[in-house]
Formats: sequence, structure tokens, C-alpha cells
Amino acid sequence: MMHIHQSETTTYARCQRLWYYRYKTYKDQPSTPSTAMVKGTLWHAYLEEWWAQDGGHSEVDFANVLANAGDDAELLTEQIADDIMWMAERYDQWRGGGRENTDWIMLDQELELIGTHFDLALSGRVDGLVRDRNSGEYYLLERKTMRDWRRLDYLTVDPQINHYLWLAKRNDIAVVGVVYEAAKTYRWSRDEHKHPPSDSFQEHLVVRSPEQIEAYIEQVHAFELQRSHIHSIEVTVPSIGQNCLTCEFKGECWDSLGVPAEPHIEFGE
Repeated sequence: MMHIHQSETTTYARCQRLWYYRYKTYKDQPSTPSTAMVKGTLWHAYLEEWWAQDGGHSEVDFANVLANAGDDAELLTEQIADDIMWMAERYDQWRGGGRENTDWIMLDQELELIGTHFDLALSGRVDGLVRDRNSGEYYLLERKTMRDWRRLDYLTVDPQINHYLWLAKRNDIAVVGVVYEAAKTYRWSRDEHKHPPSDSFQEHLVVRSPEQIEAYIEQVHAFELQRSHIHSIEVTVPSIGQNCLTCEFKGECWDSLGVPAEPHIEFGE
């Protein structure tokens, strides 16, 4: 049985050329960490600790959060640590000072889900499983970090949602949809009037119809049938849009396509 992880299928759905670079051209080369990746990792670690405590920020072991930098500790600067701490204090304000003051009951974090479809084994790691305090409905929780809110539009069409909801169904977890908890991670101005906590974090509920989820799985199955026959990047279809701006292969990709070094890209494309 062939095993496919969520990251590969959603990468292919997002952009075939990105998939080829990441899983073919540079498959055996270790990825180069960045300060943004370290900041994102530490922010996820902080949120996991925050939701595990009753008292919110005051009970989080911040030293334990910073230890999650692991092998990338050399990129952990005083500025990043300061940014994470500042974000953390604002998050605590936004969430009312503790998990008991939120709309959600955290049931589990860091769930590794696996499901089979014919000869495929699909998997993915979900940030959390929550229950709405008011309705009693269940949702998957996905945490996202971004420089600004322009990427939020993409989250509504992110194929990752289909993958996770299908896995939840396969594991008999009756969820309504996915809660996206988004945070800005750039170094904000310290002017609280310009950047209040309510402007630093957003929460969005995203749902999919059964037909959309099944259509995605059929695409995954078709991808598996095609994957072994893709031997050249020339046969892949590029998806030029706002995700190109943060792609690690944008220079090489644009050069091979003859695209200007700084193409005009409208957000929402």
C-alpha cells in the first residue's frame, strides 16, 4: 500500500511545479530553515502549552516553548524570543486570559490521523480537536501564521481542509468543519492604538460539502496514478499567484518560465 502524507497531496494541489521541486528535484536535500519557520514553530509550541493550562499565559513555561527551536536554535535570536513573548501576551488578552473563557473546549492536540482509500494510505497531523461550548459541535483546529491578512482568502480554498475532514470521517470523528486560528507574526509596531490584540489574531470557521471532500480524494487518487510518470518539470502546470511570493523556489521557477523577476501579482489570485 502506498503511503501519502497530507503535505505532499496539498502541495501538488496548490502548485504542480512546487511539488516537483520539493519532492523530485530537491527531495534528498535538507530544507534550509528560516527565521520565519522558527518563529512559526515556536508560536505553535506556545499555543499548545497555552491550551494545556487552565490559567493561560501565566502558567506557560516560556523556556520550554523556546526549547522547541531544537536543531534550529542558532536562528533563535533575542528579537524572535521577544516577538513571541509579545505575541503571547496579546493572545492571552484576545482569548480572555485562559481557555475557560473561550468558545472552545480543547479535547486533543497534535492528532496524527490515517485513513485508507483503495491502495492508498493517507495521513496528516491536525493541530487540535475542539468542541463548541454552546452548540456541542466538534471541529478540527488548525493554526496558521502569516505576515498579514492577505493570505486569509486562500485559507477558504485550502485543499488541506478537504484532506483533514476526510481523515476525520475515516476515523469516525464527526466534525462540522475546521477552525482556522490565524496570527500575524511580523514584528508589529508597539503602538497599541494602531495594532490592538483584536487586529493581531483572527478565527475563521471553514466547512466543506461531502461532494467537495470526495472530489478532492478522487484528485488524490488520480495524482497517485500520475506521480510515477512525471519525470520532467516541463510537464507540470504552474500556478502563479500570491503563494509565489513566499515560495522558496520562486527565483528558479520564474527564471525557467521566463517570468519577470518581480511579476505583478494581485492578492486573491
